[in-house]
Amino acid sequence: MIHYSKKDSWLVGLVLGSILVPLVLAVSFFLVGGIYRQVGISLTAIGLVTGAVVLLLTYPLYYQITSDELIVRCGILMRRHIPIALIDGVQSDNNPASAPAWSMDRLRVDYRKGTAPTFIMISPSDKLAFMDELARTALGLELRGERLVRT
Repeated sequence: MIHYSKKDSWLVGLVLGSILVPLVLAVSFFLVGGIYRQVGISLTAIGLVTGAVVLLLTYPLYYQITSDELIVRCGILMRRHIPIALIDGVQSDNNPASAPAWSMDRLRVDYRKGTAPTFIMISPSDKLAFMDELARTALGLELRGERLVRT
């Protein structure tokens, strides 16, 4: 099943603002004209490039649980396949570090990459439904309250 990212309105607004502010300023400079026209062209380029980068890096953004792996998809560049058998636990986290998530209300998925422990932070829109499905899919993962633990 596919679980889409929860979206914090303030975070989406911040990102949209970083795209729209240069574009609005560009229109203003175009209207003034004269020597400001070149500034308007530069600001248009900045707004369009920022928008394209955000879109390419964050769309689509979802987490898919299959019979044997958790797939984290974030934009056209990131597609992480995590074998369910290597997941050690899942718990709530609100670490502000960069993550494939549009929300600070996150889950930390601890897993093993080879022999080294590592983690990824995600923000499914319904955390409990996500963890419940993962617990039903994965042998040895048990839902205890709001955490998944390896038994």
